[in-house]
Amino acid sequence: MINIKKFLEYVVNTIQNMKKSEKIKEEMNSHELCEPYAIFSRLDREDKGYLVKEDFIRFLKENGVIIDSQRKTIDLFIEYYDKNFDDKLNFTEFLNFVLNKNQNLSRSITSQRETYKICCDEYLEKNLENLIVQSLMSDFYLFEYSDTKKIEIFLNLDETEINSYEDRKLINLFIDIDEDKDGLISCEDLYDFAIKRKVKICNEELQDFIGLFDEDMDGFLDWNEFLFMILPSSQNFEYNLESLKKQEEIYNNYYYKTKNLNSCGINNCNYYSCCENNINNDYNRDNNIIYQTYQNNDKNNDYFKNNINNNISYVHENKNKNEFHTNFDYSNY
Repeated sequence: MINIKKFLEYVVNTIQNMKKSEKIKEEMNSHELCEPYAIFSRLDREDKGYLVKEDFIRFLKENGVIIDSQRKTIDLFIEYYDKNFDDKLNFTEFLNFVLNKNQNLSRSITSQRETYKICCDEYLEKNLENLIVQSLMSDFYLFEYSDTKKIEIFLNLDETEINSYEDRKLINLFIDIDEDKDGLISCEDLYDFAIKRKVKICNEELQDFIGLFDEDMDGFLDWNEFLFMILPSSQNFEYNLESLKKQEEIYNNYYYKTKNLNSCGINNCNYYSCCENNINNDYNRDNNIIYQTYQNNDKNNDYFKNNINNNISYVHENKNKNEFHTNFDYSNY
């Protein structure tokens, strides 16, 4: 089953790491020479107009930080900021990394600084280079640690193996959190869900957490954004799209019915309590699994993008879990 305790631990830990990452990013933005295009051109030594994994590895190496190229950390970073799914970051996408998302004044000041270009053999001011390294590494850690915590959500309660069949489906968790049954998870929904389980958390911090996965920036998580928030990206799993599609059908049917019932004056929550058993029964008859252990085949080279509507699968290739070889102190994060 989905481990609710681990899910809430994941939320709390991600918020804590976000705050640390934002603090470093704010310090970087406050540097008088921090100008987004200059930083972009500093990393884009070949003047391609975009950044790929090798650009980040080279930049870090030039600053004395060595990262194993086989590790998925930078992939997770690029995947998060890559909005057009081409496995690289253009300037607009990279801008979302440089600018502090939750500090409007800082964003405004940094984005309005005079632009300057860094040639292929030039470096930025030493302290600024160091701040960029720290900001990159804190983001890398945020996404890798977050992904590790996601894995724990789907461990058996004895934490020895991954469940091969989820008797508590993702759709059930979504509906449980969605207190007002409007098909969207709000900050208030997640706050109430945590408080009922005696997990103390700040409402404002939860808004920042939701913002991390809120692709359309409407302040809520819909079904696809919820999947983006909860499904691991970098481990040896294969996501069964057929099972996820069936859950999406339940999502669509459930909220279509509750919307109609609500328009007739019938309470959504009452309807949910009546149909919850039907949801579980439907899936107890379903032999499709959401997660299965890694199988070595060619389709594991693709990334599963979080868009079920477009049927884009994303299964990460099997890689050895090599450790970082770096002089950067992770203990601070």
